[in-house]
Amino acid sequence: MAIYNWQQKGWPDFRFSLDKVEDELFLFYEKLGRNSGVLEALTEETRKEIFSDIILAEADSLSSIAYAGKEDGSSKDKTVAGVTKLLNDVRQTFTEPLTRQQISTWHTMLAGDGGKKTSDIWRKDDEQLEIVSGILTSGRKEKTSSFLTPPAVQEEMKAFIGWFNSTAPGGTNEIRKAPVRAAIAYLYFKTISPIKGNNKSIAWFISEKAMYQTLGRPVVLGFLSAIEATQNDYFTALDKAQRSNEITPWIEYFIKMSLEGQQQTEKLIDLVLKRKMFFEKYGQQFGERQLAAIRFLLKEQANGNKIEMNASMYMHITQASKATATRDMQQLLDMGAFVFAGPEGGRSTRYQLNL
Repeated sequence: MAIYNWQQKGWPDFRFSLDKVEDELFLFYEKLGRNSGVLEALTEETRKEIFSDIILAEADSLSSIAYAGKEDGSSKDKTVAGVTKLLNDVRQTFTEPLTRQQISTWHTMLAGDGGKKTSDIWRKDDEQLEIVSGILTSGRKEKTSSFLTPPAVQEEMKAFIGWFNSTAPGGTNEIRKAPVRAAIAYLYFKTISPIKGNNKSIAWFISEKAMYQTLGRPVVLGFLSAIEATQNDYFTALDKAQRSNEITPWIEYFIKMSLEGQQQTEKLIDLVLKRKMFFEKYGQQFGERQLAAIRFLLKEQANGNKIEMNASMYMHITQASKATATRDMQQLLDMGAFVFAGPEGGRSTRYQLNL
């Protein structure tokens, strides 16, 4: 009985319909064009700041995936550095065809000093992996499904790389809708999982390369953070896609997350511009403790979290006494950098940045 997609007739001839997501595709390209236009109108310094924020956000998400379960003694900071380096490499080399060597290089960047030799990272044909997926329920991750990767890895990878390069712009099987090509590229590579570890992370990089190639330029995507925020939906959609070559639900999910990524990018551009004006107006007045608290709030906002500051939080961030924390925050309120976010006075007093 054929349980998995690679066991079924026609693999990897993926079938799908875009009927239900034509509007989302239109909105994706509309918002992408609008965001790109806004970025082009900004100064080079501000553009770099926005790109840096996006890369750091994606690096944080990807490093959490890559670092999970490591037992080689490497640090989380080292993993973040490797992911950041890799994301920059994807942006700089997106026009080049995909090769096994490029994937090996990415794996080395991701692994850092704890990485294996290039020849050791690839699965052999008789080494199948069982990949267990789960969803969060009541704060705990529970097993919901398992997937067995296909054998004949060398043959599968040769076919995948051939498919990837032939679907690029000008290829014999060109796919012109960027989110569609990226969605299939992710699913196809993740199904094969040819590497002994970090297949999920490498799949993200491959899907970003597909996006950049098809769009003709590296752009601010932001879809990784959107997908990481919907883990249960992600596992459900991926599980269905790996059990059938009819992958419409997966394509629909990926396109919706691509659109969500552009909506988040729109918010990030607005936040960076407000932040820039905020520091131009108040920046010279901040002390070191105040600056540390403000940077914490800004980082949380960039990650989509609405955090309000109170005395306890300020004390935790800055290691200040209660009296010092109260005095620092009153100064920020007096200068206009803080505004009240809740009841005024007493322990329940909360502040937010005046952006």
